[in-house]
Amino acid sequence: MGHQHVGFGQWAERYDDGVQGRVARWFYRAVLTTDVPAGCRVLDVGCGTGRLLSLLAERGAVGSGVEIAPEMVAVARRANPQMDIRQGTAEDLPFADATSDLVVTCLAYHHLDAPERFLAEAARVLVPQGRLVVAEPRLGLLRRPLNALFRAHDHVERFGSLAEIRGDLERSGFTLVRTRARGVTGLVEVRRP
Repeated sequence: MGHQHVGFGQWAERYDDGVQGRVARWFYRAVLTTDVPAGCRVLDVGCGTGRLLSLLAERGAVGSGVEIAPEMVAVARRANPQMDIRQGTAEDLPFADATSDLVVTCLAYHHLDAPERFLAEAARVLVPQGRLVVAEPRLGLLRRPLNALFRAHDHVERFGSLAEIRGDLERSGFTLVRTRARGVTGLVEVRRP
């Protein structure tokens, strides 16, 4: 994730109770429609404050996370002391090969400097037939002007349509399981071959 994400740390202590946290909860609900059997080893990439990890643990998942902002990592570790939460990037995941049954990224895919590197890393840490879930905003007609605005201010954010995200995942060798579109939330779930 890029240089602009250092600023996320300033919101770490109040993120969950603020506007961003309330919006994030819509996307957490989308992720929670995914089958997460008890004992499922889940890696949350861009885990922020660890709130989604807490919700997945309530369903019996064994969670771990990676987050670029050290302040967010500290909050996530306090909220989930039993979990392995590390500072790092999506493009260089600090976890061993084939250690996750499910990788999730919620509201982080559009921040990636190199999505193809993240997808290679996700495939590396997933077990054979493991699943990857990407939850992102569906912005409709706002997507193109927002992308242009971010480019004009030297940010890497790229909001993709569900079809574009699905295309990224399939080109990286993943097999589509499902897409889900509801309101402003979109979700693509794929399986590692």
